[in-house]
Amino acid sequence: MGKASRRKRERRQQKRTRPATAEGTGKSDSLNQEAEHESVSSELQLVIETESGELFARRVAQATALARSDDDPDTGPAAEATVRSAAAFWGLPDFVLLPSVRRVGSGTREISDSLIVSENLGAVLQVKSRNDVSDDPEKERRWIAKAIRRAVGQGDGTIRYLKTATLVANNVRGRQVTLHGSTLSWLNVVIIDHDCVPFDVVSPAAAREPTVVLLRRDWEFLFEQLCSVKSVLDYIARVASKESPPPLGNEAMRYYKLAAADAQAHPREPDPRVVRNGTHLSTPLLPREPQGYPSAPADLMYRILLEDIARSPIEAPINEWDRIAVLSRVDSLPVGIRRELGALLIEMLKYVMHVKDDEIRWRMRSYRWVDDFPHLGFVACSKLTEDTKEGFRRWVILRHHELCNDAGSEVDTVAVLLTPRHDGVRPWDTTMIAVSGWLTLEDDDIDAMVTLWGRYGERQGHG
Repeated sequence: MGKASRRKRERRQQKRTRPATAEGTGKSDSLNQEAEHESVSSELQLVIETESGELFARRVAQATALARSDDDPDTGPAAEATVRSAAAFWGLPDFVLLPSVRRVGSGTREISDSLIVSENLGAVLQVKSRNDVSDDPEKERRWIAKAIRRAVGQGDGTIRYLKTATLVANNVRGRQVTLHGSTLSWLNVVIIDHDCVPFDVVSPAAAREPTVVLLRRDWEFLFEQLCSVKSVLDYIARVASKESPPPLGNEAMRYYKLAAADAQAHPREPDPRVVRNGTHLSTPLLPREPQGYPSAPADLMYRILLEDIARSPIEAPINEWDRIAVLSRVDSLPVGIRRELGALLIEMLKYVMHVKDDEIRWRMRSYRWVDDFPHLGFVACSKLTEDTKEGFRRWVILRHHELCNDAGSEVDTVAVLLTPRHDGVRPWDTTMIAVSGWLTLEDDDIDAMVTLWGRYGERQGHG
């Protein structure tokens, strides 16, 4: 690299390290900036005013630093890898598919920079990285506009292909996944990696598919805020292709506006088909507080459960897509409930841990929904034996059968059993059962399960 290029890079770096602050309100959708460029290398401070006049402040961290090399100035591969890493770390590696290629004529073509998938929803990622940022805002606007148009077109083409394709790809956990693209709804996600974005850049491209354009910093913000692939995909589906998207770099402001609206919205009335004697819970879909993992055990508990399911061995005919479907259902639990559930699971394990040799203790919690959410059950038992595994199986089948009848429609159920260990290898064993659709059960079998567990809501603590 020549001296002039090196001095130019040093001047840009000095410019990028200046503090960048931003203030705005949920009413106006505006950000008041201190300079013509936004230094994405700096932390962003937001002050949000809700419709009711409430003020709250939030910090948006800078994007993760990329490895830069004087020998290879291309930051594209590093930006793509960092985008995947954010989804795998804050979400789950199983949902993140690595780039693969398909044959086109006599050559090959890469199928996006990555795919993020859940059971019913997928995102095609196109990452565009600016290697050499100039000091000319107009030049940067032109580069960003061109990069967005190109990425949107690439994403639209990939989605068009995926809608009729069966794709085999590896996920970040290193497992091969067979994906039938026609079974998913697809989102086009363009991620711009740019160190110094002009403030008033708005996506200029018309897309055929539901599309959102984000800075890499905003992509990382969403995952650190929600810690759930399903929740991030649902958010993107909620805001994709809106008629008036915010300027590039203002995604956090849009998020907090929607979070404030969610917090003030009236809870839906409980569905009388499923409540019975249960407790009605309501939580905003978009939490204001970041869900990033602190050191408190309750905050880590749900991620550990997901990891247990993800790491468990499977046997044919179960395959890795089946695992992703189950993980997606468990990941659909609203993030605002997970901390409370984590604390409860720790309490349940403590309750069943210390018992006499001839005693067996159970604790249960289930979440009953219809419509868009699966039925989730969480159970703790003092011992893992063939008898307790059979008891757990019967509890799952009975509660699933009852909810199908109460809702009058098919539901999906996933239930997890935790049993403490005392050998020092790990704190507990995790057993999972998934059930879908209507079950054909004999009346005698139902009566036997009701005798064992009672009907839903009749016995306290039996979920």
